[in-house]
Amino acid sequence: MEQWRLNIIAEARTWKRTPYQHKGRVKGVGVDCGGILHCIYSTVLVLPPFPQDYPADWALHSAGEELYLNFVHPFTDEIAKPVPGGMALFKIAHRWAHAAICTDNDKFVHAWGRNQEGGVVEWPIAKFAYGLGQGEKQRPVRYFDVKKGLI
Repeated sequence: MEQWRLNIIAEARTWKRTPYQHKGRVKGVGVDCGGILHCIYSTVLVLPPFPQDYPADWALHSAGEELYLNFVHPFTDEIAKPVPGGMALFKIAHRWAHAAICTDNDKFVHAWGRNQEGGVVEWPIAKFAYGLGQGEKQRPVRYFDVKKGLI
């Protein structure tokens, strides 16, 4: 495995147990899923700032832009299956509004919470994709990897 992928995975794991905080960007203090994505990939890439002006429930609204897809599009390619050091975006309500960093082929690190409760955890992808107690209704997921030649 390439060293940059090992670095992404190692950095992602150092964020575990950071409390969930909407729009947070500080390891050990508070972060949301978009913030952790930006903070971790910024260790290996020069990235634009992550959008900061969005309400906590932005994914529930039917109108609006795809913040996460628009953010990852310039530096990633969509791929069919997860890869270590890649990322996953999950559809929440109307938007691709949840981001995670793949640590191996079936696990990822993500910041998950509501109402400022929750935190950064490492879970099997299936645990989140199947909706945490929402039965068999699977959340759509798309996988991305850093474009060749950027690292």
